[in-house]
Amino acid sequence: MLDITQVSEKRIIEFQEIRLTQSRTHSRATVNSEVRTLMTILRWAKRKDMLHEVPVIEPIPELPRVVDIPTPEEIGLLISKLRDSAKTVVWFLAETGCRSGEAFNLTWDCVDEVNGWIEIKAKDGWTPKTALSQRQIPIGGALLEKLRSMPKAGKYVFRPRMTLTSHGIMFAKPWMELANEQDWYAMVNHSKLPHIL
Repeated sequence: MLDITQVSEKRIIEFQEIRLTQSRTHSRATVNSEVRTLMTILRWAKRKDMLHEVPVIEPIPELPRVVDIPTPEEIGLLISKLRDSAKTVVWFLAETGCRSGEAFNLTWDCVDEVNGWIEIKAKDGWTPKTALSQRQIPIGGALLEKLRSMPKAGKYVFRPRMTLTSHGIMFAKPWMELANEQDWYAMVNHSKLPHIL
């Protein structure tokens, strides 16, 4: 077992180099994350008087990721390929900025169709991502009219809790078909559009 007092700046730099050359799957961001975890452990060891000092390590510079973002017109084309029920979900997500979990857990009792509000709040079996995620969001115009016209057949506004596989297929397939038609494969593949939900 490694003696924690032997973890030096030199050894950590060697670790960074080995991890970067060991496999193509180890990105700079991954290695930086691993070193941050190690530094947290070393700082804990120093507080417990198990270590005299914590090495100072510079993170590996990370290259900015270039992502092709579709134009509003291209988004319109993508959405046009979806079936009607999916179009409404995408429209709702785009206009409100909600997360997919917030949309698929939205119940009709959290929709104020008169005053034009939706409320994101915790409920049985589901909580928003953070405490600050609980909020009211104004909606209006055509989106509000669309929600008013939707059937109130069940508890949920949108199809209740589809699995990741089922709603991934619902959105990814038409988008990839359109990407092939428009020669947008790289944009759709690298922008993670099929996985935004």
